[in-house]
Amino acid sequence: MKARIPRLIVRTAFVLAAVAMAYMAGVSQRIEKEETQAAAREQAIHKAALAKQEPAVLTRAQALQELQLFLQGKYPMGLDHIVERVNPLDLPFLIEQVCSLLGEEKDYRHIFESLFKKLRAVDPAAALALSGKISDPDQRTEQFNNALEALAEKDLALAFAELDKLPPDLGAAGPYCRVYQVWASQPEHFSEVAAAALALPPGEARSGALRGVALSSDYEDALRFASALLPENPSILTDAIKDAVPKVPQLAASFVENIQDVKARNETIEYVTAHWGDDLGDNSNMTPWEIRKTAAPMALDWLNEVATGTTYDHAVQDIFRHVSGMEDAPALLEKVTGLDLRAQMINGIASDWTGGREAGIAWAQSLPDADRAAGDSAAALILSRWWSNEPAAAAAYVQNLPDQSLFLAAASNIANYLVADSPKAALEFVQNLPDGSNKDMALSSALYQIAQFDFSTAWNYALNLPADPKRDATLNGLVITESMNDPAAAAGIISQIPAGPAQIEATNTFAAAWAQQNPKALAGWLANQPAGDLRDAATVQLISAQSASNPNSALELANSISDPQTKAAQVELVQLTMQLTTLPNGSQRDALLLQVIQHQAPTDVEDALYWAMTISDPKVRASTRDKLLTALNAKSARQYNLAP
Repeated sequence: MKARIPRLIVRTAFVLAAVAMAYMAGVSQRIEKEETQAAAREQAIHKAALAKQEPAVLTRAQALQELQLFLQGKYPMGLDHIVERVNPLDLPFLIEQVCSLLGEEKDYRHIFESLFKKLRAVDPAAALALSGKISDPDQRTEQFNNALEALAEKDLALAFAELDKLPPDLGAAGPYCRVYQVWASQPEHFSEVAAAALALPPGEARSGALRGVALSSDYEDALRFASALLPENPSILTDAIKDAVPKVPQLAASFVENIQDVKARNETIEYVTAHWGDDLGDNSNMTPWEIRKTAAPMALDWLNEVATGTTYDHAVQDIFRHVSGMEDAPALLEKVTGLDLRAQMINGIASDWTGGREAGIAWAQSLPDADRAAGDSAAALILSRWWSNEPAAAAAYVQNLPDQSLFLAAASNIANYLVADSPKAALEFVQNLPDGSNKDMALSSALYQIAQFDFSTAWNYALNLPADPKRDATLNGLVITESMNDPAAAAGIISQIPAGPAQIEATNTFAAAWAQQNPKALAGWLANQPAGDLRDAATVQLISAQSASNPNSALELANSISDPQTKAAQVELVQLTMQLTTLPNGSQRDALLLQVIQHQAPTDVEDALYWAMTISDPKVRASTRDKLLTALNAKSARQYNLAP
């Protein structure tokens, strides 16, 4: 089955993409809201009950009991609520008990960190000593280094004394980095510390000390020092920039050009834009929202000067991920280049729009002509979300529009929102739409969403639609959704589809899914089917799934096909596939692959796409892939009745 797995992924990806259009907007939102409210109510009840009986300061026994409840998932108040009420004098005892309870457990790093953090604040030397009791080496190293840093901030001489007696299993790089970082963060000592780090003999200690100097809070000197270490220590500069950018973003960004490795420079550019000024609020009254509002334009201006291609795209996406809901986001869009990227940002702004709905629609409709398609989609998205929250106000707005094009473009999303509350109301809404492609897409979308939780209702409704290609496409789309969950059940409803191309297409759909999930079950089903077009169609799908892994069985299946022309084509296809396994990569195998693809594409474009990706010649592979992807996109749209 190895050769068939990518084919299944391709098929499933296109199927899920179509179904997600219908499903995401409605039911999931309601379920998530209800679950969040229920969890909040339950936690409030627990908190109220505990608040009546909890002491302000815990005894050792009480602290240990609450920690054990927390480990069992029975303490809803949170770990910090326990730790903040622990007597600092009892922390060493509790840490020893927790070390004993957890042993080698790696999933409770936050418990160690919370307890050690409080102990470090009052007695870093004790925290340093207790870190050795942690069984997990990674957590032991982390807590040792954290405690050593806290000790250095309190008494550098004691910290340096600890460097002289490091446990052999810890390594020297981390401890030296922490101590030298604290020392170098005293501006008056920076030059002295830098010289001391450079004077150390080559090895872990020197590497750690150099990194510590570069990560000091004397950012400008630290960044210059890190740049001077190039080209021998390139990672130190990238780390120094990443450390500085939350506090001094413009200064940190100015050193990015010193990074010589292209990959490292691009990765650093993306990091800088994503974290530009994250910690500016620490020394001011700025909220995170205000920080982002201030930082985003500066980051985007800098980005336009230094980045191109995918690095630029990724970085812009990071910026807009934080600011798309801000009132200034539309103005930032003016700084973004590239139509595809702008389309993504426009959609993000529309999705997170928090201002007036009419103003949002007006903004989307006022975008430049080059952004017209994205603007129309954004306007429809804002309207549909408005309708889901305030249907009366949105409907009144629609009534006053000069034409109904915006409303019709939003119809599918509106129907999805209605399904979450009332499938019946959603279908009535769709039926009242004027005939046309928007109504067709809204109906298909609503039915696919309903099918997720009430398949029989969606199926019976679709069966009673007027007999035409649109109904056939809708029925096949429903077969696809059922096939993903239960292909055997999908096989049971095929007979309800009128005989003809639609029934054969639906048979291809469920058989392809069944062949991947349980080929033996499909083979058993085939054995009980009469000869004819439906059996032949399902047999072809089973052949596609088995031709590479079990060619002899596939050849036997091909010979069982009743239609002479289909039989001959499948026998030849299996024989070609068998030849492929004997050929090495090269022009001869590529020529044979093109023959296989030519045979396969008319009946199974997904399988043909899999074979295309194994062509060795890059140009031929890309050309063949693009042609098949175009065909696959068109097929997916037809199957779901989503093509405009």
